[in-house]
This record gives sequence, structure tokens and C-alpha cells, in this order.
Amino acid sequence: KYEYDALSRVNKISRDGVQVVRYYYAGPHRAVSKHRAGSRSEYSYDSHGRLLTIDHAKSSNGSKLARFLYKYDDSDDIVYKDTYYYD
Repeated sequence: KYEYDALSRVNKISRDGVQVVRYYYAGPHRAVSKHRAGSRSEYSYDSHGRLLTIDHAKSSNGSKLARFLYKYDDSDDIVYKDTYYYD
């Protein structure tokens, strides 16, 4: 089941009555946080609204699991993508 906020953005996804994903937003379109069982993802954007980083961490203690980095050219094409995984 999908639930939406006042701006018609998905903010909760439930299965069999149990919430499995929760989204938080900053501004009208940008998800800044996604929470699911056992982990959370934080998103950051540049001044043009392009995704710069996604940080994944454990919900229980905040320890980092992975980081994804993106860079763009003047045409908004991704020109650099890197991934870091943490132990």
C-alpha cells in the first residue's frame, strides 16, 4: 500500500499492514531520507537539484554501510560515479 503526503509524494509504503519504507522530503521534489527495516539512506543535492551523494547506514547505530558519489557535466550528464563500502 502506498501513502502520499499533501503534495502527492509517496511518503510510506506498507505491506500486509506493516510499514516497510518511509520517505522524508526537503522542498517539493527532493527526497532527503529513506528509512526501511534495518537501514536508512540520506540524499544530498547540488544547487541545480542534481543528486550528489547517497549515504546508507544502519538504523540501529548509524554505522555507515555505503556511500555513492556523483558528478555532472554542464549538460547534466553523469561524468563521475564512485561507490565506497564500509566494514
